[in-house]
Amino acid sequence: MWGQPGTRSIPPSRCTPPAEAAHPAIDAVVDVLEAGTLDPEAVQGIRIEVPPFLRPMICPDPVLTSETARMCFPVSIALLLEGRPLRPDDYLDHGTSSVRRRLATMSVHEIPTLTRPRLLVETPEQILILEREYGRGSSPHPFTSTDVQTKFRGLTQDRLDDRTADVVIAWISALDDRVAPPPPRLHAALARTFSYCAPFLAVHATSHDARARHTASVVVPGIRRR
Repeated sequence: MWGQPGTRSIPPSRCTPPAEAAHPAIDAVVDVLEAGTLDPEAVQGIRIEVPPFLRPMICPDPVLTSETARMCFPVSIALLLEGRPLRPDDYLDHGTSSVRRRLATMSVHEIPTLTRPRLLVETPEQILILEREYGRGSSPHPFTSTDVQTKFRGLTQDRLDDRTADVVIAWISALDDRVAPPPPRLHAALARTFSYCAPFLAVHATSHDARARHTASVVVPGIRRR
């Protein structure tokens, strides 16, 4: 995209990956909703401003599947206004009439001087300008252990009961202190829920010798396993 054929393509230094660029604006919407600063029912229109290079990646058109919807910034905003916490299954409803009505109030505009999305939300009383430099989970705004555990429980609530979730969290929390295979009950639970756990927490155990020694590792998003 940025280089000539046969050369290494490197994006401009101020560009950021799509998810990293979109999440701060999504968090800005979450903040005003949680603070009660914005009434979703009062929203009359939303102007979405994005850098030109980001538009095809975070504003795909048309949105035909839930997978495409999960990459669609406007759909995420519409779901937030509908009171959804943006769990994976929420995107299955991207084509509902209520979400379509929200999307109909939005317009997308390319602004070359921007490096990340910005929202202008119009209500009868005001126009809110929503933007952030950093999103939750970044170095300036790191997740707490409670944040991670809450997210994990939310993503796995349909597959893990509270007791099993406690076992998973306790075993993961102890990994820095010991090397041991997961309990059989935990191993079975992870097998059932791996697709839900994977975005945040993936655990595996591998036998290394005849004495059945095991090592366990946690795969954290953004950190490549060597």
